[in-house]
Amino acid sequence: ADEGGGRKPSGSARTLYLIRRVQFASYLRLEQAVSGLRLTTAQYMVLSTLGHREPLSSAQLSRRFSVTPQTMFKLIATLKRKGLVARKGMNGDRRSLYVSLTPAGRRILAACEQAVGALEANLFRNFSGRQLAQFRRHLVKFLTDNQ
Repeated sequence: ADEGGGRKPSGSARTLYLIRRVQFASYLRLEQAVSGLRLTTAQYMVLSTLGHREPLSSAQLSRRFSVTPQTMFKLIATLKRKGLVARKGMNGDRRSLYVSLTPAGRRILAACEQAVGALEANLFRNFSGRQLAQFRRHLVKFLTDNQ
């Protein structure tokens, strides 16, 4: 499942091409890691976001993931059917529903984080701690500069 036919990228490859190859390869491996827990990558990412920033409204989640409200509604509905998230009004307001993790959602997220941690350790096994920290700083800078 190597995009580009298994060819090694050359040192002269465009940066955007390299980013796309890295994204594709890492996304496939992430998908494999969470599929063992019966989740899609998108479902894992929503659970992870809620694990760090809950509760969030469906609208906040759709903006954060740059998807339509309808797409996020379907994603949340699936997670709710699986018993991993709950929706409830905040401060007595039944019109404004917020999504949060259930105890089962927290358990699945913990298992996912363990699997994803092992995946990241494998993917970045040839980076020193300093190199990985610098790489992460560059990624954050890129995202901050291009929002």
